[in-house]
Amino acid sequence: MEKRLLILPISTLLIVVVALGLTRLAAEDNTPTDEFRPSQWRLPGFLSEASGLARVDENYLLSHNDEKGKVYRIRLEDIQIDKIAQIGKPSLHADFEGVATDGQTVYLSNSGGIVYRLGSFSFDGEDQVVEAEKIDTDLKAACELEGLHYLDGYLLLPCKSPIDNVYRKHLTVFEHHLASGRTDVRFSIHEDDIAGLGNTDATAIDFHDGVYYIISGRNLVLVNAEDLSTVAYKLRKKFHDRPEGLAIMADGSLYIVDDSNGGDGILTRYQSLDELKLKD
Repeated sequence: MEKRLLILPISTLLIVVVALGLTRLAAEDNTPTDEFRPSQWRLPGFLSEASGLARVDENYLLSHNDEKGKVYRIRLEDIQIDKIAQIGKPSLHADFEGVATDGQTVYLSNSGGIVYRLGSFSFDGEDQVVEAEKIDTDLKAACELEGLHYLDGYLLLPCKSPIDNVYRKHLTVFEHHLASGRTDVRFSIHEDDIAGLGNTDATAIDFHDGVYYIISGRNLVLVNAEDLSTVAYKLRKKFHDRPEGLAIMADGSLYIVDDSNGGDGILTRYQSLDELKLKD
């Protein structure tokens, strides 16, 4: 059973680092105590390449690793992580880049636009082996994809690396309608129309209160669903190495997960967008 409790008293920090290699990141690395730092947690080795987040409810998130069809539950109360399901036994290997849920069904996507709809399992269970239905979104020739979100019967898939030149220098999100199997462009915005955007390498998407939230490079871009107006926030390098997963909570707080390029995966919480405006 892949299961770790990550938050421990700071007094046992050194023991934890040696014994488990896991801890909540503390402001002890020569960081002044009055300097802003979001809440951050190192993730266990089996999530070192964490590539997606999805909100189940206000108490739980889902995440997954990059290469294996395994789904993990993160209990936000204490950042306890449990593997709750996997596709097949041994687990299916693929370039998984996104996870989404409608509250009952879980979806995993890969970079080539294949989505795996997992069979029924309990969100409260552990180590469940499930089958999965493959859904081809026909986007392989359009973009390398990263990120996934379920919204009102659609799967939203952001374009990370354009293959079709028509999507170059655009922040593009595709939509796949689950009932009809049709895939279309939901929106595509030229980078010049997004003030402050460094690049259009989208890696994560969520939707909250009429706004799309998209991680693009080391930026968090908000796109108004009504008029496609945008605003971009910087994600500081000191806190984010490779942000690849995003979940927006009902209260407006944000969770971001980083695949830390061969190091530990990192889970970060911001209480609000206002914290992204704070300067060191």
